[in-house]
Amino acid sequence: MAQVPTSVDATTPTIEESSTPSLIHSDSIDSSTISNTPLLNLSEATIDGKKKRHKQDQSLSAWMCRMWFGLGLLLVWPIAWLFTVPVYLGHKYFGWDKKKTLLGKIFRGATASVVKSNPYWKLKTKFTDKSKLPKSEKKMIFVCNHQSNMDPFVLISGPLPIETKWVSKSDLFSIPFAGRMMKQAGDVPIVFKSKQMDDMSTDRDSVKTSMNKLKEHLKNDTAVFFFPEGRRNDTPDELREWKKGAFIMALETGADIVPIGLYGTFSMWPVHDALPKPGKACIVVGTPISVTGMTLEKDVDTLTEQTKVAVNDLMLQAREEYFKIDDPGAVLKAISIHPGSIYYAHKDLKFDEAFVIKAVKANFKVLEYAPKRFRTVPTLVDLVEKERKLEKSHLINQFRRIIESQVSSPPFTTSVRPIYGLNATLTASNNTDTVVTLKTKRKSSSDPTLALQLNMTKRKKLNGHSVCH
Repeated sequence: MAQVPTSVDATTPTIEESSTPSLIHSDSIDSSTISNTPLLNLSEATIDGKKKRHKQDQSLSAWMCRMWFGLGLLLVWPIAWLFTVPVYLGHKYFGWDKKKTLLGKIFRGATASVVKSNPYWKLKTKFTDKSKLPKSEKKMIFVCNHQSNMDPFVLISGPLPIETKWVSKSDLFSIPFAGRMMKQAGDVPIVFKSKQMDDMSTDRDSVKTSMNKLKEHLKNDTAVFFFPEGRRNDTPDELREWKKGAFIMALETGADIVPIGLYGTFSMWPVHDALPKPGKACIVVGTPISVTGMTLEKDVDTLTEQTKVAVNDLMLQAREEYFKIDDPGAVLKAISIHPGSIYYAHKDLKFDEAFVIKAVKANFKVLEYAPKRFRTVPTLVDLVEKERKLEKSHLINQFRRIIESQVSSPPFTTSVRPIYGLNATLTASNNTDTVVTLKTKRKSSSDPTLALQLNMTKRKKLNGHSVCH
């Protein structure tokens, strides 16, 4: 079959076309169909039964950073726990430290000392108006976006002006020494039903118990801390859907809400990494939002949205501060993790070819956001071709599984979002025709080679043959 490559925009991979197969219809799926169909994430796809593994940083600096962090905690947590024992016994039997303020400060102070002293991490904190924040214990609810396992370590290392009790997943309370000190300090566990990041369903009995404990803290003029997103966000430039527990509690107790914007912890401890690495983060603390005059029946949605907008604005400020650095290595790490961040680095960095090539090798999607002058660099063009072929392989494997599971009940339409930014839609109108539409930001086309392979695969399935070899 003769194939003629089409002209392609510099931002997208090449898509082959042919006029011979009659079963291909490039306009068979409109944009509304694509946007309303469920998307499958190929970053979680399996090839030949093996899940793609996330490659962690194995550099010397990364391991030095981990050793400092790990050995530091192994040293300070047992010592801190020894200090908390007499304080906790005094609290339990003699009524000392009724609000558990000292217990919290011992644990969080010891942990913060390890984070602050780590030479491979840089932290920056800004306040929009520090004078409006309390200098002594007061009932208050702090809320912040959630980017990484590193968030609590960063937040207790500077920006919080007063001792704060944390809402944390129950698994953390099983960490030796740390879990015990968290419990002694009055932190509150919450049980998630699943360990999957996208599943934020919680155990109802656990939530009810946790909320009652938090209300007791607030009634005793003690601040509490929430991550309304529930779990870590693997797309930190955007906020996930928020849970309303913090805002219901604020309206029930009359506690002010302090929004905090955080950016950069994903570079210190990426969501899919088991271990931390060198990086930096910026935190911007906003001014308190008063709930005076608001009611639970009418204003919980309004308060949630108002706080979410405030946190988003503060996160954008933190992102701008994050890129005001003179460390190209740190910027490279951030861009390779989240390619869209390259927009915010333009003002402060003069990109050269070597820098962009490194970033593209780390994450092919960076090329979509890089300055246009780099899109014709031979090395980058070769990378485009290599990754385009890899992407097609992922598509074929994923669609084979879809066909095998759904071929018995056409018609069906399934949209798949591949790893490198292309959208693809698979449509079966009957038992013999298969249509594949590949859609990019600026053009829509069909890939007859891919469609024919899938069509042949589907016919094999219909004839009783296995499609997965």
